Amino acid sequence: MHLPPPFITVDDITVRLRERWLLQGSSWRINTGEQWAVTGPNGAGKTTLAKAIAGLLPVVQGKIHYHTFDGIPPVDAIAYVASDARRDIWRRESVLDHGRGFAGRFGDVTTVRELIGRQPAEGPPPIDLAARMADMAGRVKLDSLLDKPVLAVSTGEMSRVLVARALIRRPRMLILDEPFEGLDGSGRQELKTLLDGLAASGLPMVLVTHRSEEMP
Repeated sequence: MHLPPPFITVDDITVRLRERWLLQGSSWRINTGEQWAVTGPNGAGKTTLAKAIAGLLPVVQGKIHYHTFDGIPPVDAIAYVASDARRDIWRRESVLDHGRGFAGRFGDVTTVRELIGRQPAEGPPPIDLAARMADMAGRVKLDSLLDKPVLAVSTGEMSRVLVARALIRRPRMLILDEPFEGLDGSGRQELKTLLDGLAASGLPMVLVTHRSEEMP
């Protein structure tokens, strides 16, 4: 049997997290077109491994090979979405909203559309941003939420907003770190349906979770 061509190869790596060295001698091969789930108890190193693959933590020994990225850095080619980003966004928007209220600008709120379209400071927005927004909103079923204030979005809705914000970059890969954390039953089912659709589209994904029942 012939294996599909490799997409990412993790070759005998060790990762540094502050003063600690973790994942000593870890190896892994992700083939083209595959989706993976990384499971295990809290503290097992799942997030460390995911961040290393996404280029967010330094690899001090071994190497991670990105076979089809054409020289694009992993931090640009891989979208890493963590559940705690929801809390960070709400905290930041609450601070901004307080400032607007103090200045009397009560109608000046950040909408979901603006949050999704917000680009990194080092790069201009893509010229086809509107087309990307329309395509992404249809895939993630966010059309009814785009003009909703960020602070009025539910936890389940925000999980899909975070995926949409990642997809608008058109990444080569999507890593989801505990995306079901804090969701109720309906929110979990909506997110599972979304991930099933993304997997069927062929987008390589890694799902990090400590609950095996959360795997789509």
